[in-house]
Amino acid sequence: MRFALTLLMAATLGACANNTTLKKGATVMPFVLDLEDAAEQQRPVNSPVRAILWEPEDKLFGRVTLDYVSGMSKRDILFNEPNQKLYKPMLINSLQASGLKAQTPTAAQYGLQVEFSRLKSPKLGIDFKGKTAATYRLVNRRTGQIVYEQVIDSSFKGLYTELHEDDLTKPLFGDMSKAVAPVTFVTGLSVIARPAVSLISTVNPFNYVNLNVWYRDLPKAPAQARKGVLSKRGLAARNGTERARQVNYQILQQSITLFLKDLAQSQNVPLTHIVPCHKYDPSAELMTLIALGEVRVRTDDCMQYQAQGHDRPGSKFATWQ
Repeated sequence: MRFALTLLMAATLGACANNTTLKKGATVMPFVLDLEDAAEQQRPVNSPVRAILWEPEDKLFGRVTLDYVSGMSKRDILFNEPNQKLYKPMLINSLQASGLKAQTPTAAQYGLQVEFSRLKSPKLGIDFKGKTAATYRLVNRRTGQIVYEQVIDSSFKGLYTELHEDDLTKPLFGDMSKAVAPVTFVTGLSVIARPAVSLISTVNPFNYVNLNVWYRDLPKAPAQARKGVLSKRGLAARNGTERARQVNYQILQQSITLFLKDLAQSQNVPLTHIVPCHKYDPSAELMTLIALGEVRVRTDDCMQYQAQGHDRPGSKFATWQ
C-alpha cells in the first residue's frame, strides 16, 4: 500500500509538472490519463454543420407517427440498459425536430415500426461498450404498403477517464477547503492527501459496475465524443452507473440519427448545411450543389451572434513610453 501511494504521488506530481519529460514519464503509468487523451479531454465537440430536415415540399413532411417498438424492455431494473422509457422520447423528439412527426392523428399517414434484434449493454469492466441493431420500417397506414425498411447498427465505447491534473485541484474538505488550504499547504498534507483521495477513487468498485441505483435513465452529461452522436468512442464518466447511462444514450441516439440519415437518402431529401450568420464565403462546390438542389442551406442561430454586441472592451495594452 505504501509503495502504491508513493508511486501514485510521483505520478500525479509528475503529471502536474511543466517539464515535458516528467509529464511523459507520469502518463505512461496505467492509471494516469496519457497526453493524447488529456488533450482530447479539453477539445470541444465538432460543430454540427449538417442537419437532417424535411421541408413542406417533401413527401413525408408531417406525416409520420410512431407505431410500436419491440425487442426492448419498457424499463430497466437491476442494470442501466437501453429501454423504451429512455428510447421513445428520444425518437419522438428527433421525428419532431426533423419535420417528420405528424401534428394530428389525421395527418399521420405513415407508421414507424422499430424492432430491435440486438441490444448489448455493459455490466462490468473498465471501458464500457454498447451495441444495437434495429429494423426501422415505415408503413403506409392506409394500404399497409412498406415504403421503407432498413437494419441500422450502432455502437459506442465509453472510455474510463483515468487520473489527470484536475484530480489534484479538487477540494479536500468541501466548503472548508478555502479556510484550511494554507494549513494543508504548509504542513504538506495536500501533497499526501490528494493523491490518496485519487487512489481511493481509482479502486472504488462502483466505478466498474453498472448498477441502476437511482432509477434514472438520462446521463448528467453526454460522453466527450468529438463527432457527437456519430462517434464510436469517447471519454466517459468514472462512475460505472453514469458511464453506462452515457453509453446507452449514445448508442440509441446514434441509431436514430443513422436511421434518419438513411431515410432522407432513400427519399432523395438533401442534407441541410448550417452556415455562419456573418461574412460567410461558400465554396464554388457548395454553390453548385445548392443550384442543383442537392443541398439546402440554413443559417446558424443568429441570436447568439447578437449576444456578442458592440460593447466588448477588447484586449488592451499600453503604448506610452
